[in-house]
Amino acid sequence: MKPEVHFVNIREVIIREIKRSEESIKIAMAWFTDKELFDALLERSKKKSIKIELILNNDAININSEIQFEHLFVYGGNVYFPTNEEKLMHNKFCIIDSKKVLNGSFNWTNKANYNNENLTIYDDVDFAAKFINEFESLKRASYSIEKLLDIEELQRFKEEEILTINELKKRAFNRRDIKNHTAALRDCIRIYEAEVSWVNYLEIAQCYIDLKKLYAAIQIYSEYLEGHQTDAKIFNLRGSIYLETDQLELAIFDFTQAISINNQEPEYYENRAKAYVKPFDFFSTNDTLNRMYPDYYHNGFKGVQNLYSYFYNLTYDNKIKPLEEKKLPWILNYPSWDTFESALAGFEGLGEQALNDYHAAIQLKSINTATLYEKIARLQGILSYSAEQQVIAYSNCIKYNPDNLHHYFWRGICYKIIKKYPEALLDFETVLSVNPNHSSCTSFYKQVKDLMEKEKEIKVEKSFWKSFFK
Repeated sequence: MKPEVHFVNIREVIIREIKRSEESIKIAMAWFTDKELFDALLERSKKKSIKIELILNNDAININSEIQFEHLFVYGGNVYFPTNEEKLMHNKFCIIDSKKVLNGSFNWTNKANYNNENLTIYDDVDFAAKFINEFESLKRASYSIEKLLDIEELQRFKEEEILTINELKKRAFNRRDIKNHTAALRDCIRIYEAEVSWVNYLEIAQCYIDLKKLYAAIQIYSEYLEGHQTDAKIFNLRGSIYLETDQLELAIFDFTQAISINNQEPEYYENRAKAYVKPFDFFSTNDTLNRMYPDYYHNGFKGVQNLYSYFYNLTYDNKIKPLEEKKLPWILNYPSWDTFESALAGFEGLGEQALNDYHAAIQLKSINTATLYEKIARLQGILSYSAEQQVIAYSNCIKYNPDNLHHYFWRGICYKIIKKYPEALLDFETVLSVNPNHSSCTSFYKQVKDLMEKEKEIKVEKSFWKSFFK
């Protein structure tokens, strides 16, 4: 279809296209002060459940206009402001239903209606896809107006539109899709009030999760599970929230329940493994501790011991006493390890159970097999498994993801440890062929070359003395 080009009555043309929208409207507009255009958007969001997203500059022109942009959020759309204020967002385009693009010099302002402006309409899916990519890129570098609003007050807002259950469900889905979870929650509550069922109640729980109101979601899942003890999916969902809120024993219980109900779902094993290894995650992601105890990465499980002892001192009866002047991490409350030795044994036991679950998920053909092998290799390192075993794990990583240089690098280190120098060189060369500036890899490569030279010299010397004494 040929592009339409407009030089007059541009506002009317835009309103016409907005009214024709059926699914979505994405707008990147430097300045927006035309209330008539905004009201047209608001009407589509309120009554037709159109997914509307707007990116505009957070400057005096927009903020001081008579438009209340928060109303679009209230009625289920979303408004974004660029985080980089030094780089002006100067776009003036609109994408309708992922196929039609409105682009030109025309800002959606009152003043633009009195200027010499232009607007071109392109009705082409491939052409629109390029603008969608740019819109999504701009959105990733922006923040939602939600951060500036009183969410508690918004949740109490009552929408007056009379919609059927199906229309409400569609609108809730669309609102969730553009991450307006506050408006989606209001719709889900209205759906539940009109049609009481566990399915609709569980949708409210999902909205609470989206809004990070995790304890409210736990409450709904717990009520549901009282009468539905064989729903593995909900046990897994509640376990995932317990995991996120660091209630690890409860998380492991729920994942174990899910597995006992359905032992053929790899996700349940993966999630339980995450709960088992989360104590290790605390230490491995704490930069301060890693700087204080760099041997964590070199001495495997011994490093965990050092990090763990950092938070505890031992009294005369070998009972653990928290250091009062230090803020204790949550991990020291799980499980109830009352001596230093039992704590270390507990860590090791958790690691072994996690390895078992990773292998179970792989056996069940998890879609995350490559990632799981990498986790196995790392965990084996923490638990001081042999370098030979880690070579096997990293080889499996490479089998499923041959483009990840990280796996070649660490397998090369393991080969170096077990003195398989030619194999180590080959892995380091693979890394350096793609990234010649990898300083650590360069260092290990030189070390291995030197070791091989020394081995060669020793062999020559041995050969000499052997022939000499003949």
